[in-house]
Amino acid sequence: MTDPVPSLSFSAIVGADVNHTRGPLDRKLYRQITLPNGLRCILVSDTDAMMAEDEKKEEENEQRADNEGGEGDDSEEEGEEGEEGEEDDSSSSSSEFGEVGEAPRKKIRFSAAALAVGTGSFSDPHPNGNGLAHYLEHMLFMGTSTHPEENSFDKYLSACGGYDNAYTEMEKTVYYFETPCGGLDGALARWSRFFVCPSFRKEAAARELEAIQSEFDLCAAEDENR
Repeated sequence: MTDPVPSLSFSAIVGADVNHTRGPLDRKLYRQITLPNGLRCILVSDTDAMMAEDEKKEEENEQRADNEGGEGDDSEEEGEEGEEGEEDDSSSSSSEFGEVGEAPRKKIRFSAAALAVGTGSFSDPHPNGNGLAHYLEHMLFMGTSTHPEENSFDKYLSACGGYDNAYTEMEKTVYYFETPCGGLDGALARWSRFFVCPSFRKEAAARELEAIQSEFDLCAAEDENR
C-alpha cells in the first residue's frame, strides 16, 4: 500500500521583488522565497511557453470577432462569447506571483523543479572516495522511507507524463523534474524525501556501482571527459 502524500503546506519569507530587473523581452514572472529550513528558492512562472499554438490562434480569432462588433445574429453571438472568454481570462489571470496579464493561469500545462546541491566531485574524499558524489546522486533514486520502492519517483512521473534526471559536476549536483501540473504536488512530496530520508538500501548499492561504471565506459571515449 502506498503511503499517503504528506502535506506541502509551509510558510516562507518572500524576498525582494526582482521583476523590474527583467529584460524587455522576458515575460516570465519571478519570486524569491526562503523556506523555514533556510533553503533559498526562485519561483518562475512562464505561462507563454506553455500555450499551444492552436489556442493562441483561437484567442486571436475571438478578439478579432469582438473588435469587429459583429454583423447579424451569428456575429453578435460570437462577440458575446468573446467578451465572456475575456472575462473568464481576467478572473483567472492572477497567480501566486501576482498579476499575470496576457498569460492567463489556466494556460499553464507543465510544472518543473530543480535543486542544486553545493557538493560535487571536488568534494569527494581522497584517496579512497573518488566518485562518491556521483554515487550518492544515483542512490537517492533508490527509495525513501515514505516511498521505499526503488525508482518509485520515476514510475510516478512516467504515469503522469513527466520525466526526471540528475547530474554531478565538479562543484554541484543538480536534480530536476518536469510534470503536467496535475502531478506537481505528488512529485514534490516524493522528490523532497530524497534529501530528507533516503533509504540507501544495501541491496541497491552494488547495482548502482555497476550503473555508474557503465556510464563511465560510455563517456570515457569523449575528449572532454579524458
